[in-house]
Amino acid sequence: MAKAMDEQRGRVEQQPNSQYQHHSAPPRHSWEHYGITKERYRQLTEYIQSGRYDPLVSLAAYTANETIAEWVLLSVKENKSYDALKVKWELKEMERIPYCRTDFYGIRRYFFSVFNKKMKEIGK
Repeated sequence: MAKAMDEQRGRVEQQPNSQYQHHSAPPRHSWEHYGITKERYRQLTEYIQSGRYDPLVSLAAYTANETIAEWVLLSVKENKSYDALKVKWELKEMERIPYCRTDFYGIRRYFFSVFNKKMKEIGK
């Protein structure tokens, strides 16, 4: 009975999942939510891949999510998808991403939101 009441109140114990670590729910907002158009996304991607703003790129990645900042950086700097990063893990070239695809892309969009704000602060 107590367990049923806890479930109704949202206090359910998370069962360990051997595939993914448990974290607080990452953001899953849309590009529209962050106010980033396709054109702005392309512009931000160019800034990232130019290498000229690496300190801001790293700061934005670690601000977005410390746990997977390095995977986000690989993804945005080298234009690697979640699946491409997963293949690198399968080939034992890197550690496994500790988030599912949906969460990864939610965090990646949030990274772009943070980076966009940082770039606007410097007039870009």
